[in-house]
Amino acid sequence: MHGFLRLALSDSLSFNPSSKLGGSIDNFRESAFLKSKINSGLKKYYKDVLDVHSFGNHVTAMLSVADILQIGGASAVQFAGGPYIDVKVGRMDNKNTTSKTTALPDPDWDVSDIDSKLGQELGLSNKEIVALFGHRTLGFFSNKSEDKEVRWSMNPYVFDNNYFIELTTHDSPYLRTPSDKALINESKYLEHVELFAKDEQAFFEEFASAYQKVGEYGNSNLLSEKDQLQESKI
Repeated sequence: MHGFLRLALSDSLSFNPSSKLGGSIDNFRESAFLKSKINSGLKKYYKDVLDVHSFGNHVTAMLSVADILQIGGASAVQFAGGPYIDVKVGRMDNKNTTSKTTALPDPDWDVSDIDSKLGQELGLSNKEIVALFGHRTLGFFSNKSEDKEVRWSMNPYVFDNNYFIELTTHDSPYLRTPSDKALINESKYLEHVELFAKDEQAFFEEFASAYQKVGEYGNSNLLSEKDQLQESKI
């Protein structure tokens, strides 16, 4: 299930505010993203999304691939024990085959990268940034150099706050990439890491809100699923 969440966030966080390109518009068609070794495991999840779009029912027929990507990520979170996320629909799929979507947040980012790319460029607050990092509690990290998978949390099949608990545990046996270390080495991020480690509900609420926010990047005039169904009947 974690693959659907990674796809959704990588799509939405590709948004470039300056050019207004990218965002949650399905940036994966013909892109190098799924062809890279570190992301190759996501191909099957993207194929599932395309199959739902092509062979689904009367509801999925009204949705774009970009809509299904965001709904898939939200559904993965809820299925794994996380919060319900209300995803609006009405996205337009990307027709540009030169997308440069990459996995975000990048595991090798340092504090300055996080500040500039997620804070300054995408307009996310420190709390929103830390909450979105919490997606790592679900699933694995593919080590392309050693050809193996490692995890950030105790149970990579459950969406909970264990990622933050492990970050605040000195001798945690689980993965810490440079970007994970950046969160605990910078006080403005550490305060939220510590909050989410203590209060899972606070994490859930902030994650759901931040996911909704970035999931609308690159789009306008989105509708709730209920409004979309009503509009289709007019």
